[in-house]
Amino acid sequence: MTDAVEKRVQACATELKTMTVDVSGLKRQLGTLRSQLFKVEMLRARRRVRAAALAVASAPDDEAADKALDSMTRSMQELELTRKSGARFDMYKNRGRGKQATQERLQATLAGLSNLREKRWSEERGIRLPRARPSPTKMPVTAPIPGQPPALPPLGDLQDIPNLNFVAANLKSSNPATLLEEVRRLRKALSREAQPPIDEVIQSGAVPYLVHLLVHDNATIQFEAAWALTNIASGNSSQTRVVIGNNGIPFFVHLLQSPAADVCDQAIWALGNISGDCPEYRDLCISHHIVPVLINILKSAQKVQLIRNAVWCLSNLCRGKPRPPFAEVAVAIPMLAQCIMSDDRDTVTDALWAISYLSDGANEQIASVLRAVNVRVLVEMLLKNDPQLVTPALRTLGNIVTGTDVQTQACIDAGMLPALRAILSKRDNKKAMLKEACWALSNITAGTREQIQAVLDAGLVPLAVDYCLNAPAPDVAKEALWVLSNMTSGGSPQQLRILVSADAVRAFGGKIEAHTAVAVEGVANLVNSMQADEEVIEVLVGLLEDEGVVDALQDCDHHQAAQVLNTIAPYLD
Repeated sequence: MTDAVEKRVQACATELKTMTVDVSGLKRQLGTLRSQLFKVEMLRARRRVRAAALAVASAPDDEAADKALDSMTRSMQELELTRKSGARFDMYKNRGRGKQATQERLQATLAGLSNLREKRWSEERGIRLPRARPSPTKMPVTAPIPGQPPALPPLGDLQDIPNLNFVAANLKSSNPATLLEEVRRLRKALSREAQPPIDEVIQSGAVPYLVHLLVHDNATIQFEAAWALTNIASGNSSQTRVVIGNNGIPFFVHLLQSPAADVCDQAIWALGNISGDCPEYRDLCISHHIVPVLINILKSAQKVQLIRNAVWCLSNLCRGKPRPPFAEVAVAIPMLAQCIMSDDRDTVTDALWAISYLSDGANEQIASVLRAVNVRVLVEMLLKNDPQLVTPALRTLGNIVTGTDVQTQACIDAGMLPALRAILSKRDNKKAMLKEACWALSNITAGTREQIQAVLDAGLVPLAVDYCLNAPAPDVAKEALWVLSNMTSGGSPQQLRILVSADAVRAFGGKIEAHTAVAVEGVANLVNSMQADEEVIEVLVGLLEDEGVVDALQDCDHHQAAQVLNTIAPYLD
């Protein structure tokens, strides 16, 4: 028996030694499958959009046209979401312009429908929620004076890149026509949606030559080289690092002054990709003083696309933790305040997110935002039926009410409480939005008694109680619990009686097990505020018994639970 086992072990060991797994091959196959699946989903989404567009064009009357237009809007949104699902990176870093042709074809299909409320079917880019990105290893980056190209190493061989008709030697050509043709071929290869050869281009040594071409006399060559580098910078952190390591940032900053609008726009796009990668690269871009340059561009820009990209780039420069140096980015607040008044939805979205990042900090930062931004405009955003606008506006207002009582009152005076009620009244809103609304409300109930009274008058307490008891997600319930608990900390006895009458005791009792500290503190505050009045405390203790709060406190090992039980012991049956 032992010999048989030993032989089997030896056989297995031999088999393991002879096994080889082509990991890279498997990865390529997986990438191909994903690409094929993505193309199928895109095809289906495009067909739905075309069908909806035809329905609008052939609608017999206005009512039918409106219905068809709504259907087309949804189809457009589904198409955009499908397109985003195939992206390799989040929306802080665009792939580049590989998808531009698809978007232009789609716009051409719908061009004849521009008189049917164009804004209702304009394509969406999605909500840019802040996400943590791993910071790559720091590396020294030298910054030459713009206009002085880096030393050029020997150019490698690009002929081994699959499906890329590129003669490497021509990238060094002195003939502008030949040079333009070859740079454009390289850019097209890097613009492929499926597996662009970013690593192969980097390994070939082409990047320093592309950076060198950013100062070429021919603006079209500058544009194509900038586009290619933008797509390289849209890759992962190590790929972005190569562009930075070859002094790409100062050359792109230099191109921001280009008289050619498309070259300037492409430079903005590249810097947005770089700054969106990680805080280290973001701060490096800021150190090249691009914020004032972007502000000047926005002052005179006329093209919507240029404005969008400049505001998006500013948003990336303001985003991330550790936070950027506030003094360097705060100069953009007045311009961002103007941008949230824009008619372009994407511009407004990115400007709102930028302001939300800048308002996330000390009271002095909040004060800087309040000096430039009209709070009523932010509150009006909450009333729009558009999560892309509501979410960043709500985040900004939530940040502001974490500040001083005066700063919180500015939001209340602007009508924030009715707007929060409108959001919380729609239980089908996204869970993240409901959580943000409860979080913002909890910061208001942590304020003065006058502000607590304003919350009571706005009818928000029953909603908070309901979310404690019947929330669509645990984190929403926890934020709603904080709304009530904060009220017990600063509310008057009369206000707390109103809270108790709104079924807050049951809300606290139901959360003692899940959120012990918050719930027990709320109960303790109620008991402590009412124990001076014999009749009131007896009624409260009766409620505590009826709702099972006493039993929950007895099963709880929190130190405040024992104190509450000692206080109410004389009133227990």
